[in-house]
Amino acid sequence: MKKYSLVIPVAIGSLVFAGAAFSTAEAQRSARLQSKLDVAQQIPPPTVKSPGASGQFTGMLLRYANGRSRLQWKLSYHSLSSRATVAYVLVPAKGKSGIVEVQLCRRCKADAHGTVAPIPVRSTKALLTRPGYVIIRTVKNPKGEIRGRISRIG
Repeated sequence: MKKYSLVIPVAIGSLVFAGAAFSTAEAQRSARLQSKLDVAQQIPPPTVKSPGASGQFTGMLLRYANGRSRLQWKLSYHSLSSRATVAYVLVPAKGKSGIVEVQLCRRCKADAHGTVAPIPVRSTKALLTRPGYVIIRTVKNPKGEIRGRISRIG
């Protein structure tokens, strides 16, 4: 009976240690993201002018060992021409117009926040290696009203 009483605690301890090692190995790399959004960066230019429109985006991209990631983000804006319809992150390939990599929110409030997960491997690589933009579209400017280039910090 003494043999088994020693084996069980050791086995349980090994499982707990392995679980802790897996959870720390799960998160491989993170990057802080930020952007200041304004009308001047929007391409094509907005059709309905809103000169005081601006915003700010911050986020934390947490990359997992499997290549996917999770984005925790916060977005604020003010003085838009009309209600925001969608906000998203666009990461164009060099010389291309780009595709939406991450949709942040629909009908976004002026101080929105959230988490997007899982982000596919291809999109994660794009966010970590290429220049990206945050774009807010509105009812009056459906092609985009304000935009900002994303800076990676760390």
